[in-house]
Amino acid sequence: EGSIPFTRSTYPEYLSSFSTWVQNLFWHGINLLVTPMALFLVVFVVCLLIFGGMVGLLLLSGTPRYRTEPTQLLELIDRALQSQVSETEWNTIIGYPIRHDDTLDGIRRRAQRLVDDHGNHGRVTRGKPLLDATGQEELTALRDHLARHLAIKERQRSVK
Repeated sequence: EGSIPFTRSTYPEYLSSFSTWVQNLFWHGINLLVTPMALFLVVFVVCLLIFGGMVGLLLLSGTPRYRTEPTQLLELIDRALQSQVSETEWNTIIGYPIRHDDTLDGIRRRAQRLVDDHGNHGRVTRGKPLLDATGQEELTALRDHLARHLAIKERQRSVK
């Protein structure tokens, strides 16, 4: 009593239900492994495409360049002499190296040195000119030099 007697007639039935149970367990286990793995692979491929596309775009796009032209520098110096330029704008343009024209870069470096020697931080915000009187005179001379340089370049361009 209490035990299930196994006979030849019940054995195949028990075996078939056990094998069905094992098969169900196997396929359920496979589903538990395959579904997350498939989801992982889909997410991985999508992320790989996004990051690959971003890297491709960054490699194909060029570095932005700012090219200071002589007329822009001349206008900036004119506005500085008239006390119409902010220190931020001055430092932004004068602090950026000019690699395409050595003469223009020399003028830029001299103008930067003038502000270092004859100006001090916050003069414009206090209502004073960017440079003191000596600096204004030297900046005027530098402006005239730049204007002559620009006139020579224009003359050379018109001859060609």
